[in-house]
Amino acid sequence: MTHRSAAHPCAVKRVFLPLLAVIGLALGGCVMAPPEEESLPLFLELPPDAPKESVLDDLEPGVAGELSPKRYSMRELVAEIEEMQRRCQRGDEFRDDYRERYRRLRQQLQDGANKEAAALQAAGKDPYEDERIRYMHEALVRLEANPDCRKQQVVGYEPEFGASVDGGIGVARLGLPGYRFLGTEVGAIPNLSNGYSFEDEETTSVQQIGGGIDLPWRAFGSTRLSLRLSLMRTSVDIDRNTGAFDPSGATLLIPGTGDGPSGAGFSLASAGGLNVVTTSNYRLKLDSDAFYAKVMGEYWCDDDYDDEEPGIGFFPYVGVRYTDSDFRQSFGGSIPGYGRDFEYNTVVDTKSWGPIAGFQIAKPISGSAVALRAGVTASIEFNDASGSDSLDFTGFGRQTMRVSNDDTTLSYGVNAGVTVGATAPIRFDVDAFAGSSGNTPVVTRDGVRPSQLEMERTDYIGATLRTTFRF
Repeated sequence: MTHRSAAHPCAVKRVFLPLLAVIGLALGGCVMAPPEEESLPLFLELPPDAPKESVLDDLEPGVAGELSPKRYSMRELVAEIEEMQRRCQRGDEFRDDYRERYRRLRQQLQDGANKEAAALQAAGKDPYEDERIRYMHEALVRLEANPDCRKQQVVGYEPEFGASVDGGIGVARLGLPGYRFLGTEVGAIPNLSNGYSFEDEETTSVQQIGGGIDLPWRAFGSTRLSLRLSLMRTSVDIDRNTGAFDPSGATLLIPGTGDGPSGAGFSLASAGGLNVVTTSNYRLKLDSDAFYAKVMGEYWCDDDYDDEEPGIGFFPYVGVRYTDSDFRQSFGGSIPGYGRDFEYNTVVDTKSWGPIAGFQIAKPISGSAVALRAGVTASIEFNDASGSDSLDFTGFGRQTMRVSNDDTTLSYGVNAGVTVGATAPIRFDVDAFAGSSGNTPVVTRDGVRPSQLEMERTDYIGATLRTTFRF
């Protein structure tokens, strides 16, 4: 595995900001709800061909008579207009007929409201103080003159309270950054890259719990806006016997932490092979808890308004992420030829926070409760990492150096999966995912400077199973 270093701030901007731009551009191709309009006043002019009867209790169907040969009360007429709107939005082969009937019935409501308002005004009354005029006025504002009869996307289960809880488990394969210990020296030239090197491919467990609730607002024409909260825990635990190391006649170098009179470390000459490390052990434990809070929009895109196939769902989100990681690492061994033992111990606590953004795309499979999904996520981490690095060597006191790092890093990931139960109160999601995290602690020692704490990359790939209950 190649050396991976922390993301440069410019690189963070180059990756994170274009992701937000992609989300913004994608919104333009989706079907959005029309923006809320300001309430318009009723037209008070009396149409020249208005019927002579009162419209408040018994509206004439007028030009729509051939379609609706019955008489409507005010509220019945509004209900009939709304029904025509719903039928129109089904997007079937009769939608043009429903659209025409909708327009005719709405015009009857408009004419009746105009006539009654004019009559009240002629009697010296304020039309807008009349409850019936207000009712018709509100209905006319709500029911647009030219209905949108594009097929309305109704995909997925609609919970009664707009809330959900979920939990999931998973497994991932991590490509941890390289960790190096010991080295050799030949002819006064040190080489710290030929000692022990651990560049592990390790398996980790993933646990996640969370929930969400629909918000009463809309944004940028979304059909739904929701708040999602989740807590994810990942754990890595390594404990292995790492065997012997023979400097092959070279001097063995044990770099120090920079603390105290022996802070540069120790060097043991070969002396006929006495400096061989005969046994060694490596341990690493990394626990990370990440909390996410994000607001997600929901958009459904169907450019051809196909009557059979559902459209494509687009779910952009933005939010914040807070992570608390505990890193513990140790490496020790024995050099019986010199009667010495050594052990390094590193403890680092990392707290990071920052913005997160991404999107999911879903394609429901027609006639089933299954949907295919894929998505991208990116986050910026403002890190606050601190801890200690120590070395114990037989015959000398422990040397300990405080270490810290406040680099800004970038993490990103992609996923693809299947949702089963999209139209049921219980949903199952199976996902494969891959990505890279930018803030894994790595301590380096060179025998010249004090121990240095750096943030490097960990690549990962894995799979999760998540269950969601909606109510």
